[in-house]
Amino acid sequence: MGEDDNLKKLMKMIEGMNVNEGAQGTEQGGEANDEQMYSILEKIMQTLMSPDVLQAPMKQLKEKYPAWLKANEGKIGKEELERIQKQYAFTCKIVEVYDTQPFPQSLPVLIDLMKEMQSLGQPPEEIVNSLNIEGAQLPNLPDFSNDKNCSIM
Repeated sequence: MGEDDNLKKLMKMIEGMNVNEGAQGTEQGGEANDEQMYSILEKIMQTLMSPDVLQAPMKQLKEKYPAWLKANEGKIGKEELERIQKQYAFTCKIVEVYDTQPFPQSLPVLIDLMKEMQSLGQPPEEIVNSLNIEGAQLPNLPDFSNDKNCSIM
């Protein structure tokens, strides 16, 4: 299934929602609406994190790190080098999960690994620019770490 198919499914799912339903709170269906919203968010994350969308870019990213690290070892500070080495380690873990665990059962693990990797900042620009991904970017997950109302993260 291609990225366009996933986007079409997502748009269809959103179109089918009645956003005014249960808007008055839990007395008039708010709990059911929360469950529906959770289900929609879960499906969105499944689409964004699916192997069809993310596995190939993560493998490409994994392949680019070693050469970049070797070429830049003496050119960047120790802290920056350690940060990028940690990113590489998370990239390897993510690729391993895609290669060894069934999807979507692996989604919670993938989300946790992506959040941890994202907390280390963006990969080096030279690596990102060298990826062979037509018009795509690595996903930038929303930061829900400080959102006490978020029930899925």
